[in-house]
Amino acid sequence: MPDADSPQDEAREAYHQALRLTKEGHYQEALEKHLWLHEHVPASSPWWAGVQLSSVLSHWVRLGGVFPPALEALKKLRQAKTDQLLADAAGWQLLHDAKTTSRPLDDDEKEMFNQLDLHRGLFYDIKLINQHLEVNEATLELFKQLDASWPGVATLNYFHAEKFLIEAGELTLVRKHLSGIFAMFKLLKSNLKDAGESEVEAEEARKSFEECFITSTVDHIQRVVQAGEVDLAREIQSMALAVLDSPAIRTASLTPQPVVKHPYRPSAS
Repeated sequence: MPDADSPQDEAREAYHQALRLTKEGHYQEALEKHLWLHEHVPASSPWWAGVQLSSVLSHWVRLGGVFPPALEALKKLRQAKTDQLLADAAGWQLLHDAKTTSRPLDDDEKEMFNQLDLHRGLFYDIKLINQHLEVNEATLELFKQLDASWPGVATLNYFHAEKFLIEAGELTLVRKHLSGIFAMFKLLKSNLKDAGESEVEAEEARKSFEECFITSTVDHIQRVVQAGEVDLAREIQSMALAVLDSPAIRTASLTPQPVVKHPYRPSAS
């Protein structure tokens, strides 16, 4: 693989090689670069941050348009991620149940909780692949599968499915899982008094919690309002204020905003 100075340089070089090889008509070699990226660059790598994963998948789908084995490889990757998500679901359900009670986590549970972002990343990756394959209904069905068998796991991944749930009119699921999210926030808030070893650390934990809660809540409200579900937005607002009486949440706009369409600019790649 490329001789580079850092893992991020290696990832960048592999992606650029995939672009070049595709333009030159070396489709199998280009596919091998994509496979190398997903096998050797950890999901936690900063290289995947921002729009990078979306850009890579966009090119992969374009490659699949002229080289069908690339499309099959992408679908196989999606299935592998789905299998891993479902195989780990029972463990994450137990962790969710522990987090929604006052029982302290044991050491194994704490270690697992530290991997929560990687777990959510699986669902996010699947969602993004489905978006690029234009099969968003598959993301919705996966979420429903989680909800039916491991509802706590669905709650942990709710944010990535919210848009599709609202668009599909699955408002009962929206209410159910937002209620679960707010319940977790409420429990977290009640435990803040034990955060840190000093008053300063406890205050920092409180501020961090409030900033995270306010930002995510306002995002939920705006997303629902933009879908025209103002009554549901009011319900979300009421649930959130029961957790934290914040002026930002209380005054969150319940009026849909006009969608600004930016002129299309083709990618430099």
